[in-house]
Amino acid sequence: MLDRLKGYIEEKNLFNHSEKLLIAVSGGVDSMVLLDLMRQLNYSIHVAHCNFNLRARESDLDEEFVKEYCETHQIPFFVTSFETKEIAAERKISIQMAARELRYEWFAELQKEHGLDRLITAHHLNDQVETFFIHLIRGSGLRGLSGIPIKTEWIARPLSFSTKAEVREYAAQKNIKFREDASNQDDKYLRNKIRLDIIPELEELNPTFIQNAQKSMSLIQESLSLLDAEVKRFTAIGVEVKGNESKIDWKKLQQSISPQLLAFELLKPFGFNGAQIESIINSPEITTGSILESETHTLLVNRQELVIAPKSDRSVARETIQSLIFENRWLKGEVIAREELNSFPDGKNTAVFDADKIALPVVLDGWKKGDAFQPFGMKTFKKLSDFFIDEKLSLFQKEKVQILRSVDAIIWVVGHRVDNRFKVEENTERVWRVNVK
Repeated sequence: MLDRLKGYIEEKNLFNHSEKLLIAVSGGVDSMVLLDLMRQLNYSIHVAHCNFNLRARESDLDEEFVKEYCETHQIPFFVTSFETKEIAAERKISIQMAARELRYEWFAELQKEHGLDRLITAHHLNDQVETFFIHLIRGSGLRGLSGIPIKTEWIARPLSFSTKAEVREYAAQKNIKFREDASNQDDKYLRNKIRLDIIPELEELNPTFIQNAQKSMSLIQESLSLLDAEVKRFTAIGVEVKGNESKIDWKKLQQSISPQLLAFELLKPFGFNGAQIESIINSPEITTGSILESETHTLLVNRQELVIAPKSDRSVARETIQSLIFENRWLKGEVIAREELNSFPDGKNTAVFDADKIALPVVLDGWKKGDAFQPFGMKTFKKLSDFFIDEKLSLFQKEKVQILRSVDAIIWVVGHRVDNRFKVEENTERVWRVNVK
């Protein structure tokens, strides 16, 4: 196995001898075999062990076991302890998810603190297949079926070529000591149920099932390379990004080779799930104004576009302004003499008003249903809803428009148009000039 590991590391270019490596070691057979092999290959290794305090005294014995091994072989050793159950309750996630988050957060801290180059984990082929089934059950899509990446910017998984049986066989041959975690035999956890119940049945049907599954996942990974190229090509012609908003051309999406698969790849990063994406793609016709929500984003169907924006950017806070001379997060106001006004701004980033027509306090807020104003240059009123249509604003853009009001009258649709009733005239003596910051 040592020669196979050495060849695999070189073939996949996982890491080199100049890098400082951090090996995650639980004390179980997988991580202890990996540690033994890496030690023989003379890499610059450090060991990190997490005590999750989930198995009473057994957790402490795991920690003592790994610590003793590292002391015996003079390997730098890092250890930390978590009250995992309590943290899981605080974060409102499962214990398994909390343990995963906690250990990777800690590994990242060690990386920064000690200048470590790469994290090494002991995932093997069986872990890959278990992950495949977990993602299949959860409907994670094509990318989820490709397994665990053998290398990322920070993590490498050099045992990905080996099966669990091979790992155990090596441990027996080399008399490698390790700790058994009794919770790994509890099939109430999904991963354990797949490992203990489902995979053995499939191996009984085909003894080479694990290897065949690995070949299939490799083909999926190659397919993803083609998909990534298509996503990149479509993004160049069918996706427009302005600030925090992304717009997807609906017509071009529908004309693509696989609209649903392409939509899944484009929308999943924004938190939308497969069922939501399917509901859009399979609609007989696109309905303007339709909205979908993920935890972080909102998707709006706007004419022939799918518009995605973060939820946090959609509302306008209300703020009361007590003086014409002011400065807040968005605007800055000043009063000048009429003679100092050399030219009239367009009312978008800068607006000017007859200061003596303004009644304080002035309020900055968002628009409301029924709002109307008298656009500059017009003698009649216009509803803001109609004005926004003329300006071709999407729902998201409308929700972010700020309105400056004096008493109940709109003074300025900020960034768009001032109200004609408050314009600077020939007899104006003082000018209120407001700039968008």
